[in-house]
Amino acid sequence: MAKAMVPGQARPTALDDRLGFKWHSACRHTHPSVDALLTVMKRHNVGFDDIETSHRHSLTERKGLDSYQSKFSMGFARAVAAKNGRASVTDLTEDTFKDPALRALQKRVTMQHDPDIDAAFP
Repeated sequence: MAKAMVPGQARPTALDDRLGFKWHSACRHTHPSVDALLTVMKRHNVGFDDIETSHRHSLTERKGLDSYQSKFSMGFARAVAAKNGRASVTDLTEDTFKDPALRALQKRVTMQHDPDIDAAFP
């Protein structure tokens, strides 16, 4: 069937060329920030309960009003990663969204809007 639809030699490998895995089950824009937080925590032996506040320059922040929207929230992704050491698909669930400790840390993650970041990552 493919030969009838596409001229030339079939290249099945083209289906997964340049595909990869997301390390965190959150919006791709959260990944560098989550990775940086986990690196700092590991380097300085910081635990979840040690974090008083976390600040970063950011594109427009999503508040995460439900479990789905929370996957697009920098604050929530960082809180989940700080507690679990990752933000995988099994870490971003309805139960996780309702976790009071995570919601409390999410509120302590402050963002400073940087329009240059918005311009670079629309």
